[in-house]
Amino acid sequence: MAMTAGTSPNIPPQAQAEVQNYSEILQSYQAYWLFKKLVRDEILKSKYSLEDIASVATATFNSHGGFAQLIENHVALMHGANKGGSDSEGLAAKPIPKGCPQCRQEDEAWEATIGRDALLAIASVQKSLDSTVRRRLVRFSAEVKAPLARRRSPDEQAIILQSFECPQDADSDLFGTTIVPQNSGLPGKTGGDPDKICLYDDADLLEAVLAIPRNGRGVDDKSAQLFESYWASVPITFDTPCVEEMQFQYRELHPQFKHVGMDDCIGDDADAFLTARIKLGEKILASKSSFAARQYAKQGIPACLRPKMWDLMLQSIFTEDFAAYTRETCRALKTSIAQFDLIADRLLQMDVRQCQNDDTYFVFEDVIRDVMLLSDNGPGDEFLRYKEAWEGNTYPPNGVLPFWGVSCYAMPLCYLHADAEAAYMTFRELYARYFSHLHTLNSTRRGLLYLSCTFETLLKQTDALLYAHLAHNIGHSPLHHAFRWIMYGFIGVLDVEQVLLLWDRIIAFDKAELLAAVAVAIFLFRKGQLMGARNEKDIEHAFSDLAVLKVIPLLQYFIFVNTKVPCRHNDEIDRGVLAPV
Repeated sequence: MAMTAGTSPNIPPQAQAEVQNYSEILQSYQAYWLFKKLVRDEILKSKYSLEDIASVATATFNSHGGFAQLIENHVALMHGANKGGSDSEGLAAKPIPKGCPQCRQEDEAWEATIGRDALLAIASVQKSLDSTVRRRLVRFSAEVKAPLARRRSPDEQAIILQSFECPQDADSDLFGTTIVPQNSGLPGKTGGDPDKICLYDDADLLEAVLAIPRNGRGVDDKSAQLFESYWASVPITFDTPCVEEMQFQYRELHPQFKHVGMDDCIGDDADAFLTARIKLGEKILASKSSFAARQYAKQGIPACLRPKMWDLMLQSIFTEDFAAYTRETCRALKTSIAQFDLIADRLLQMDVRQCQNDDTYFVFEDVIRDVMLLSDNGPGDEFLRYKEAWEGNTYPPNGVLPFWGVSCYAMPLCYLHADAEAAYMTFRELYARYFSHLHTLNSTRRGLLYLSCTFETLLKQTDALLYAHLAHNIGHSPLHHAFRWIMYGFIGVLDVEQVLLLWDRIIAFDKAELLAAVAVAIFLFRKGQLMGARNEKDIEHAFSDLAVLKVIPLLQYFIFVNTKVPCRHNDEIDRGVLAPV
């Protein structure tokens, strides 16, 4: 199976050199050697002649759900990750390509719409926030009288490894903290807590957002800043979608189509609909096509199929046995966790323990803890050489300093996977593609700034009077509430099943804009109470029971029913051009 050049007299010398070059490149990829092994194993099953090798290789490559499909899935996922602008390569445990020329051109065109001054302003504020966070980390290390990182003794390592095997027997002070947050709920619902111990939280991020000069202008341009600030809290202007564009981009969400999360709960044919969806989902899982899985997920995923369907949409590892790959990956990470005692791990442990205050997730504390520790880990010795200057070092190993509420991202996954290792493999892909952009300031279309701007744009388009009443009559910008909903992906705000139904669609469409759309839909749904509000306490009361809401009907009503703006694409829906999966 080794690929060689110069074997055919019909190939020109220059072409032979190119074939040899491509051959060497292919052999540097794990996929090449996996495919070679698959062909070898197939040949060993029966008697083949040398002339049969080419046909066996072709048949193996093009088999149903075979290697060709894996490559197609991998290319699609990497292209999507590259377009998303993810800079969390370490968590994905695989190199994300630098990007094709088309992706680079799209990124450059997108940045051109924002403007160089605005991009520099965003980077400057993020750098300032990073410096503040690092100072807090050093101060916390001094307060607990522990170094940022130290190597554990062999006995300590054995105890840590045992805690992964028997979490119920683990010492509650294993990672150096017994503090339990006293919030009444998760951060997405309750917001800031002045008594918490953390490096930063949603309040710090919102403060940093509001500190960005408007569209990158200097402080001298006060008149323009005053005019713009009247109708927008987000200082940077993005090219965000309007309702008409969302009606087209998310046309598969139209009420004309039946959806899991809506039609499986009401109606005489609810059971028949769910049975049909499960049957179709099983066929798609058998095909191993991530494209088909995404099309299917646009109408929702039944709970029994969600773990496998999410993995099909998110995972792109070339391996014969994904379960064995998962075990090996997590075994190496656990060994590294046991070797080093990190201050960052202690902060994570404190953050995980806030789930004790939530009756939905408290039973999964051990699983959540293990997922977050696995995600926090990485290469070994380099962070023992940490310097206060911070240059040339990665701390913690994954490069992500824990913030207040970071463990919330892992909580819903406990309803997908029974063990921490499987949940971690899904978490790291979700984090690299989506979550990593929700707690940093950047200019990507999945970023917190863009989603905040999208929220304000959509709310002002659909109900400018409501926006003006909250922002100016009461003096409380709608973004102050929606910001933490978006940052935490509505985890702790909506019921867990509604969160999973929402993320079905986010992964399927590969767009985080739905977070902003749901936030607007909630404001419109509670418009009666909000228009009657006279102070911030009344606004808080209007949003006190959001766990009872159903996310799919809310989205459908907001995008397709509530808006009075005519949709130029509705004729396609009426004609049945957009058929359901």
